[in-house]
Amino acid sequence: MSKTTNKKTWLYHPVLFAIYPTISLFSHNRRFIFANQTITPILLSLIVSVTIWILFYYICKKNMIKSAIITSLSIIWFFSYGNLFEILNSQMPGKNIDMLLAPAWSLIYITGCIFYIKTRFKLNVLTVALNYVGIAILGMSLAKIGLYAYKNPSNINWENSNITSTNIQTPTLETKNNLPDIYYIILDAYAREDILLSHFNYDNSHFTKALKDKGFYLAPKSNSNYTLTYLSLTSSMNLDYHHDTLSQNIPETSSTLLPMRQILKNNKLFRFFDALNYNIVNFSSGSSYTEIKHHVDTYISPKWVLDDFQSEIFFSTPLPVLQEALKLPSSRRRRILYAFEQLGEIAKAKGPKFVFCHIIAPHEPFTFGANGEDVDHKGRDRIVAGVSENELSNYAAAYINQLIYITKRIEQSIDDILANSPKPPIIIIQGDHGPTSTLDWDNPSKQGLLEKMGILNAYYFPDKNYEKLYPTISPVNSFRIILDQYFNTPYETLPDNSIYSTLLQPYNFKNVTDTVY
Repeated sequence: MSKTTNKKTWLYHPVLFAIYPTISLFSHNRRFIFANQTITPILLSLIVSVTIWILFYYICKKNMIKSAIITSLSIIWFFSYGNLFEILNSQMPGKNIDMLLAPAWSLIYITGCIFYIKTRFKLNVLTVALNYVGIAILGMSLAKIGLYAYKNPSNINWENSNITSTNIQTPTLETKNNLPDIYYIILDAYAREDILLSHFNYDNSHFTKALKDKGFYLAPKSNSNYTLTYLSLTSSMNLDYHHDTLSQNIPETSSTLLPMRQILKNNKLFRFFDALNYNIVNFSSGSSYTEIKHHVDTYISPKWVLDDFQSEIFFSTPLPVLQEALKLPSSRRRRILYAFEQLGEIAKAKGPKFVFCHIIAPHEPFTFGANGEDVDHKGRDRIVAGVSENELSNYAAAYINQLIYITKRIEQSIDDILANSPKPPIIIIQGDHGPTSTLDWDNPSKQGLLEKMGILNAYYFPDKNYEKLYPTISPVNSFRIILDQYFNTPYETLPDNSIYSTLLQPYNFKNVTDTVY
């Protein structure tokens, strides 16, 4: 502590301000994010803040009060950039906001630093004020987190629930020497061929024809079982509907999606194939819900990529300006491209293996042009990507362009899988739900529901025996048929139902089967 520092003046505001951005973001996205995802950002923020504090301590001639204030100023400047960007971007869509904001905001920061370095004013009162402000804003965020946790309990023991733990059939195979590799590839929000034509005026028949030529069966009238990724995948990977059980355990007014992660990480498919000594392979998706490592033997991810929560923090700072200037690809782009590249490579590994790959595309945010070019995504990658009024007119074109490129890459990956597999595999390529260009979540029309529910659903079987498949098959029955046909289980098929719920009330279920079929 410097001689100029009043002993009664506590200097903890830089620590509070360093922690606050992560805690605040967590409080706003509590229903999507697990508490342990905040640890790394908080530690990194503290390390950088302490480093800045030490640097300015010596620049300010060992004045702790001045260096602390400049450290807090640095944190506020750094983490407020993204919010200012969003405000200006909403008011001036299509403009290059960074060209205006980055230099102006930097000038304000530099001016503030110079002022506090040179000032002769006593800063004890300001220090006390910053301490109280830090306590207040951090306290409000923590209170918000606590209140949400109280209203939305998510500590249900789903590992022992009937969703994941019962009815796991034991395979009775005559031999385990000829087990097929299995690929379950989710192309997020990939719509059915007829939906693409009716809602987007896009003819995707060249792709469906190419799949058929390779020996795939395409279900021309397939619909998703649920409107949300988390609900859809927990259903398909547990081979059953779960809305009745969820309704019994979680109030329909609850908005938390955290139980879905618990259900997904203990899914029946992973445990079924683990019992057969399959190599369980999961690709990094960026989504906290499908970043599953439980029951997983091989986890495939490019190096140095950010998850959804870390990306949100990243885009609250000026760092995207530097990323763009250096022409560095986003974590989202790198993760998607890496998945397409590695799908064919993993086929070379000695089996048997069960490969789960959730690719969050053609779902927004839109970062790929039709030829794979890095399109302008100044709207930033959001934890839950939405479509603003300014973006709605461009949604269809951006969605189709991204779909065109994703289609090219998945077709190449399929060719690589088939070419590199020692024996013919089982492949499922499936949308978890459709896009949302015409969906009014509060008052869904038939057109909106058809778009949201109609999905790509394609199957490749080693023996091309598709007798049990049918045009309206939905994801809940995909592995029921595969396990019955190739692993001698007695699951049999369930009725194909489509259940509607919204992001704000995911457990307020409405059966819309009659509307979409």
